[in-house]
Amino acid sequence: RVSTAPGKAVSRKTSSPLCTAAKARVVGTPRACIASDTTYSRKTGPSQARPSPMQTVELNLAGRGCRIHIGPGLLQQAALWRPLMGSGKTLVVTNSRVGPLYLDGLLQTLQEWHPESMELPDGEEHKTLENWSRILARLASIGAGRDSMLVALGGGVVGDLCGFAAAAY
Repeated sequence: RVSTAPGKAVSRKTSSPLCTAAKARVVGTPRACIASDTTYSRKTGPSQARPSPMQTVELNLAGRGCRIHIGPGLLQQAALWRPLMGSGKTLVVTNSRVGPLYLDGLLQTLQEWHPESMELPDGEEHKTLENWSRILARLASIGAGRDSMLVALGGGVVGDLCGFAAAAY
């Protein structure tokens, strides 16, 4: 699942780590989604699928829509992130399984926006109001506003909590 809409998710069931392990949510209007062709196994970790060119899918939803970019290595392409980034603060939320694999690379890509990051524990049992409130508290502590970017780098729990936080903040 990958989404940029506060509280709205564009779902795509797949084994891709960015479709199941990374989401981008913007506090504000949906603009674009980024997904990858890297596969992820809990047993063996990440592995690159057969290289393919980036594909872009246009999603139109009753006057609201976004672009979904799918392809290898998209987390490292700052040019794809640039149109998504607001002028405010950036917070990347990840979990203890995905963060060690992808967080440093994404923070490097987003360095011109001086991103902050936080890590949540991995697992469905951590989809709690306590972790949701931790995200809200971190957004408040960095001075995030409607022009800020909240990036969920993780699976369903991280994406759901970030979507809920983006909708409520």
